[in-house]
Amino acid sequence: MSSSSLFTDSERDLLLVCPLCEEGLKRPSTLPCSHIFCESCIKSYFTGFSQNRKLPDIEVLCPVCREPIPQFKDTNSTVSLFQKSQGYSSFVLQDLSRRNSKLATDLPSSRSARNTLQIPNATLQLSPRPVTSRTFMDKTFQVRFCEPCQGKGEALKAASHWCVNCQEGLCAFCIDQHRSMKLLKNHDIVDIFSLKPEHVYDEEGTGACSLHTEKDLNLFCVDHACLVCVTCVALDHRKCGNLKDVEEVDIEKDLGINIDKLVDEVEECIQYADSVIQFKDENRKKLVKEKRQINARVNAKVRHFKAVLDSMESKAAQQIERVHEGEMDLLDEQIARYRKMVRAMAHRKEKLEASLKRNIKGQILYHAPITEELKRYTQAEFISDTTANKQTSYSYVFTSEFEENALDGKEIGHLTANENKIKLANPPKHKKSANIAERLFNFNGSIASDSKVCNFTGAVYMGKGNIVLADNENGNLKLFDEEGKFRHNLSCGDVKYDAPWDITSTDDDHIAVTFPHRKKVRIYRIRESIAPVRYFETYGACRGIAFHKDIFIVTCSEMGKSKAAIKFIDKRGKILKILHGDKTGMNQLRSPYYISSRPDENGRFFVTDIRQNMLLVVNSDQTMELVLQDKVNLKGVSGVEVDGNNNVYVCSNGASVVLRLTENFTKRQVIIDDVKYPVKLCFNPRLKNIFFITNQSIEACDTILLYSMS
Repeated sequence: MSSSSLFTDSERDLLLVCPLCEEGLKRPSTLPCSHIFCESCIKSYFTGFSQNRKLPDIEVLCPVCREPIPQFKDTNSTVSLFQKSQGYSSFVLQDLSRRNSKLATDLPSSRSARNTLQIPNATLQLSPRPVTSRTFMDKTFQVRFCEPCQGKGEALKAASHWCVNCQEGLCAFCIDQHRSMKLLKNHDIVDIFSLKPEHVYDEEGTGACSLHTEKDLNLFCVDHACLVCVTCVALDHRKCGNLKDVEEVDIEKDLGINIDKLVDEVEECIQYADSVIQFKDENRKKLVKEKRQINARVNAKVRHFKAVLDSMESKAAQQIERVHEGEMDLLDEQIARYRKMVRAMAHRKEKLEASLKRNIKGQILYHAPITEELKRYTQAEFISDTTANKQTSYSYVFTSEFEENALDGKEIGHLTANENKIKLANPPKHKKSANIAERLFNFNGSIASDSKVCNFTGAVYMGKGNIVLADNENGNLKLFDEEGKFRHNLSCGDVKYDAPWDITSTDDDHIAVTFPHRKKVRIYRIRESIAPVRYFETYGACRGIAFHKDIFIVTCSEMGKSKAAIKFIDKRGKILKILHGDKTGMNQLRSPYYISSRPDENGRFFVTDIRQNMLLVVNSDQTMELVLQDKVNLKGVSGVEVDGNNNVYVCSNGASVVLRLTENFTKRQVIIDDVKYPVKLCFNPRLKNIFFITNQSIEACDTILLYSMS
């Protein structure tokens, strides 16, 4: 964009789009709140309210910002307001016309585009919109009309209420009829201006496009794995290189999903969940029976001392009941969770099989990816559930001094719940491909002076091959050689407030370490030992850190009044620039976590946002863009790195996998799936294919795992 242009690409696109029809403005008209609409769209919006005779004093709100539109009482005032808004829009367009020589340089070079701003009543030509994950206006707030009135062929009337059950808008007249009918009187009806996203259901299937209702979903974007219409292609997918007709899509080749295998695996998941439910239900009945038997034993034992032991018997029964209720609640919750899985998978399987039976490829393309994602999530739940095959039993132990204690009114015993593993069928697992990365060896990062279990959140290879680890839990920096032999340990101060997080090297002998609670970055010298040098403030809870061309790039998460941000800081500690989101303004940072220690060949760094399961890129011009958002593969996304071949590697802490992104991030490959809760990975700059991983698994959190790329 030239330096003389008045608007950025995104600002110009939003200016020239009607929020109601989401197309180029036709005869633009502006409300007092400065929002611009097509004349026909806003006229229909006003007319719908004016024709609603039962609401003469209704307050009409702007469809975008919900600001009240003043002086709106009846049809006449609608006309006067519309004329006023039309005059205002003419003024705006005339003002734009006076500056059209500058603005035209920022629009397409065609003559029709240049003439657009010279003719106020012309249809404004749009430049291509950037691909975004959200439309200009949330579907919840789009203008809605009374559907019963439309069905009668009457003029459009704005809906004043929404029936959640019928999924239709109702005017004031039709709402009375709706409530007077026996079958409809108990329906959930909400005010149209109190409408929430959960009140409007998305229709399944491949019929009309949800964004452009007049268009059919007859195309499939392989790059984004989604159904699109021709308008979606023109607006949001024009840069995609792999668009196909629905009937031409090869599901197994293009989506990597074998439908028959998927149905079988979902059925396998359902059968396993059913077996666990049956097992838990039998265990529940068993515990109820054992509870009765134990109560009977207790009653028989205390019968000889009934006069003294009445209160003690009650206490014993209460203690038994407390333990029993806890176990019952736990089993009920586990059974309910597996039943929920069964219902969800059975529903998805039914939808998929129905689509296969009718051989509607569009619906198969819609349901197959959703079913695959649900299956993978369910399999991950199976693997993480360590209680699935544990059976609980009761045992009651009487105290050795029972008779003596009985006369003194003391406890006669206590109930405990014991778990025993019962062999069940192995839970179905996602078929794992062979690890692309080969494990070389591992070493233990804990030392004798550690007071707690280690939690390694930061790591870096130094120029001479030494490894520096940040032990967040013990508040230490630890130095090892490249074979894992311990060299030196430095306590950073108070364990609570001086806990180090991430590390990056500034040269062969110095590192920079982030301290979130202190909101500082400290510089250390690394030789035979670790020695502090200086520090600078970040004015934010700093997490990830990288160093490039004498500039520190630091991710700061929310803490107190400080907002989530990425900060560019020079070597003296001066903050040069702060980013809170991408350049579209639609993807704001919430919890930026790690940043790659080195850029790719284009000078780009990669940042993870753990709360939003996002991977973002920081460009060489210090702008930011969204690369990928995936709630399954990037669940709890943490460490990120770039190798010598410019491949991007991401640790998915929640999914317990390490991914490699290639081919401009369109191809995702699981390279490691045998490490629980990976946190940080780090490449050896001298040996480009060697890297190591830290993890947060309970049984191996102090172990550093070294790998080689095959």
